[in-house]
Formats: sequence, structure tokens, C-alpha cells
Amino acid sequence: MKRQLILLSDMEGASGIFESNRGAVYHGSELWREVGRQCLTSDILAVCEAATECGIDEILLYDGHFAGDAEFNVILEQLPSNVRTFDTPNREFDWRRIRGQAESDPFGLITVGQHARSGEPWAYFPHTIQTPPIKAVLVNNMHIAEIGQMALSFCGTKYIANIGCNASHKEAK
Repeated sequence: MKRQLILLSDMEGASGIFESNRGAVYHGSELWREVGRQCLTSDILAVCEAATECGIDEILLYDGHFAGDAEFNVILEQLPSNVRTFDTPNREFDWRRIRGQAESDPFGLITVGQHARSGEPWAYFPHTIQTPPIKAVLVNNMHIAEIGQMALSFCGTKYIANIGCNASHKEAK
């Protein structure tokens, strides 16, 4: 049986992105091209290499930062050959389509480069949904943002780890 890992990424919580180089998260900017993409790719590559060493056969990656634009944030050419991306038009958030492309029972889910939800204290670049600006999404009276949406889309799949801004771990729990 194939062991498949679901990897969902954003950018604001990537290692190496700080207030001093905040422009690295602005999709299409010079700093994004020179710094931001490499920061996110480095984090994703570390997860992919570790997962492969642990026996994962296939890694499905959804690059969710600045969804709706066809250009990836991660530098795909630097990733191992067992990584493939979810097929969505212009990398749009289409959770039904994304979920439908994964195995019915994937090995697990890891989120990378995550930011905290809107209103989370001591967070770097917190937001729930940036465009259009939505401050809160409540599910069963629980405030969730992108991490929660991802986890719900893969309900029943082991949530293995969240790699991102320290404040993002509160939602990930």
C-alpha cells in the first residue's frame, strides 16, 4: 500500500521570514523572488526529505500562499521526485477538488509556513483569510483560519505537525 503524505503550505510562517524582510511574503515582489521563495522551499524540502527517509512514497503538496495566482511560491525544481502538486486552476482553494485528488486514507497531514489566525496575540502577520479580508470563521463556535480549514478538509487524517509562526501552533492543536 502506498504511503501518502499531504503537505499544505503557506508563507508567512516560513523560517527566515521576519519583520525586517516582510516584503518576502508579497507574491511577485523582488524580495519574494530572491528570499521568500527560497525560505519556504527550504522548509518544505526539509519535511519532504525527512518524510521520504521515514518511508513515505508520495507527497502531495498544496501551495496555498496567494492562492488564485498560477505562479508557485515554492521552487518545485528543488523538491524530490516523489513530490507532486495538487491540480487546481491557478492554485485556487478548491478543497473538494484538493481532497478528491488524495488517497482516501493518507498517512498524514503536515502544514508548513503557517501564520496564526486573526486576533492571535504575539503572532507574526496574523490573519484568518487575507483576500477578501475575513477576520473570523467559526466552526462549532471555534475560531479557525487556514490551518483549521486544511485540517477539516482532511478530517480523519492524522495531523502530524505544524511548522510555522509560534502563535500558529495554538490553532493547530
